[in-house]
Amino acid sequence: MNLMWPKYKWIVLIVFLVAVSYLPMIDSFFQQDEWLAFGRHIVVEREGWGSVLYNTFFVPGGHFNPLNFISIHILFELFHLNFVPYALMSLFLHLLVVVEVYFLVKLITDNDFLSSLSALFFGIFASHFQASTWVVADISTHGATIFALLSIVFFYKYLLSKAGKIYYLSILFLIISILFKELAIGLFILYLLILYFDRNNHPDRLLKITILLSVLMLYFLSRFFLMSGTGFYGEEMSLSKKPSRIVYNVLTLPYKSIVQGILPSDELVKFSYKVANFIPIEIAGVKETPEYNIFVEKKILEVVNLIFFLIMFFLVIKLVSKVDLHIRIYLMLYLLFVISSSFLFAFAPEKDGIINIVDSRNLYFINTLTVIVFSIFIWKLFRRNPLVLVLLVIAIVVLNIFWLEQKLLGLRSDSKLKRDILDNIKRTVPNLSDKNIFYTESDRTFYGLPENQKILPFQSGLGQTLLVWYSKDKSIPSNFFRDKFLWDITSEGYKEQDGFGFGYFRSFNNMAEVVKKENIDVKSINAFRFDSDILVLKDISEQIKGGILSYLEVKKEVVLSSKKILPSENIDLALFMIDSNIKTDWHSQQFYNDKQKILIELDNLSKINHVSIDSNSSKDQNQTGIRILVSKDNKIWEEVYFSKTLNWDQNGVANVYFSPVEAKFITLEQTGNHKYAQWVINEIKFFEVYAD
Repeated sequence: MNLMWPKYKWIVLIVFLVAVSYLPMIDSFFQQDEWLAFGRHIVVEREGWGSVLYNTFFVPGGHFNPLNFISIHILFELFHLNFVPYALMSLFLHLLVVVEVYFLVKLITDNDFLSSLSALFFGIFASHFQASTWVVADISTHGATIFALLSIVFFYKYLLSKAGKIYYLSILFLIISILFKELAIGLFILYLLILYFDRNNHPDRLLKITILLSVLMLYFLSRFFLMSGTGFYGEEMSLSKKPSRIVYNVLTLPYKSIVQGILPSDELVKFSYKVANFIPIEIAGVKETPEYNIFVEKKILEVVNLIFFLIMFFLVIKLVSKVDLHIRIYLMLYLLFVISSSFLFAFAPEKDGIINIVDSRNLYFINTLTVIVFSIFIWKLFRRNPLVLVLLVIAIVVLNIFWLEQKLLGLRSDSKLKRDILDNIKRTVPNLSDKNIFYTESDRTFYGLPENQKILPFQSGLGQTLLVWYSKDKSIPSNFFRDKFLWDITSEGYKEQDGFGFGYFRSFNNMAEVVKKENIDVKSINAFRFDSDILVLKDISEQIKGGILSYLEVKKEVVLSSKKILPSENIDLALFMIDSNIKTDWHSQQFYNDKQKILIELDNLSKINHVSIDSNSSKDQNQTGIRILVSKDNKIWEEVYFSKTLNWDQNGVANVYFSPVEAKFITLEQTGNHKYAQWVINEIKFFEVYAD
């Protein structure tokens, strides 16, 4: 032990530093694609190992990664939905790759400083942090990278020794790597080029080239035949993409992979927004609008990527004359490696259009060699000035640890919110019944969705996530985990099978129609409202159940008098709310970020259960909310409805239903939030329970 410590002390210290830096990820949670994977493995686990093997090799899924599927299934059978073991496994695998990078550089350069520097940079670079924090999805990334690096090590040893057994071991590790994920497919091209141009002292060179080509061809044929047809989720496998976009991505992804491998993509996006401040509004658009964000993150980011690459390129050109010939060869091989490794991203089945940001997980393997080249050039440039070299390394390490901790802090905060929401729902509804409907309201949108798509902060369908979450305690029929049921981020729907029914909705009207059609008891409804300002989920089941009953009842309109409608603002236009003319409107003349209300006095005491507000698709009304209070005497008031957001239909009409309540006075309070838009109502109608 005492003899080993001086020899390996730096890599031990680096592993410790990386482990400490990443340890907060244990407090995070499963991410979007991982819930979909769990649903699939729930089904496969029930069907037995025959189904495991079938799904491993013969079920299409966009990628041909059989070793990844079977590895995740083994872990799922061991840990199920227990997050911490997955996180510890992911951290261990990342540390293993760090050690591999160290020994690879040590093998190539025999330089302890370069080996340590490369391993340190790879371990803490924030650009690929997602490759270790999506703890289930990253099994494929880690597995592919571990075996790809082993392949490189053995191929390098083969180039030194010309031993055939070592060559075949290298190819074996490469095959294993691509069966986890296709990240290292470019190594086939790199190996072929090296074997072709390095013609000296290669016994059976043509045979080795033939074997390499045969393996590559066999892989693509297997992928084509095994992935054709319909997938586990019912999707048709298609590789159709616009040729122009493929060509553009093939040409630009190599330099984007280099730039974003060193500088995290979100930092580049922040920089792009700063650049946008200097661009005229006629070109960039109005700030904080979807059009503005698209312009910055699509157009400006493209230019920023290119500019940073050109800066790096000219620095390398300036330095390349100062380095040895073998360093230049390594640089050329690295560029070939990046080009051959990144081109496959352009054909990824889940990606369409121009790829502006390279997936952090796809950068992981490329970065194993990017950090080596980066370290070599820093060392070559500053080795004669140790103080500057040390200060530069410290600055790079501190900056990346800062970026990494910021990302982990955001991940932990986001994960805690998701976990709290799921735990809250589970506490409120401990067990599923034979028929279940979950309904949610949110006061805002997330993840770049349009403003009218208000969701809870989940990047995938909450309906499918709830099915997986409840599967721990209830055997849910397998078909609920197929065909991506309720998986899309905005999906809604209801399904029954084998005496079990489950649905998820964000639209009150859609839910009400399903309840009516399927004759579902309102007791099966569980409803929640999410307040994004205070990050609280509230149970509103009773309010929504009462609303559903009112929706199903026969109603009649209550006649209103303009003299008895008193808005707090712009009272002169109150008549327009009830003039039966959709082209006229009442507007508050002030932003509805400020408190506003409308008082209505009915002619008679009525049993009110429905309010209809028509804003005729008036711009920016999708952030309005409403609080409804009723009174019999204008003294004692009762709240019958509250929501910070309204469900607007395509015609700009919001219908609000609540339990029937006797009222002569009604107050509508605006609860939404918009700094620049007025509260607008073209027509307002009240309905009461119809009595024969």
